[in-house]
Amino acid sequence: MPTNNVYQEEQIPTQLSRSWHAFRSNTPAMFGFWCLCALLFTTIFAPWLAPYDPQHQTGVLLIPPSWDSTGRVEFFLGTDDLTRDVLSRLIMGSP
Repeated sequence: MPTNNVYQEEQIPTQLSRSWHAFRSNTPAMFGFWCLCALLFTTIFAPWLAPYDPQHQTGVLLIPPSWDSTGRVEFFLGTDDLTRDVLSRLIMGSP
């Protein structure tokens, strides 16, 4: 049965749906979007993700990162010159 509709779609997509489809098809844009989501997640849940209190002094001075042969797994990124855990300080510094 012929129709008077000049479009092939049943429903014309909105500007928002066309923009989201174009954004979703762009790989670098989606990579940036997921990095932003991960950063927001880290910022919101920082107090629960940090393994130690960022101001807590562990008493172990200048431990190298865990991938170094003298590093420890407990302090993944090591400790600073005031014996604070670097990973906890980075996580809490995200907001």
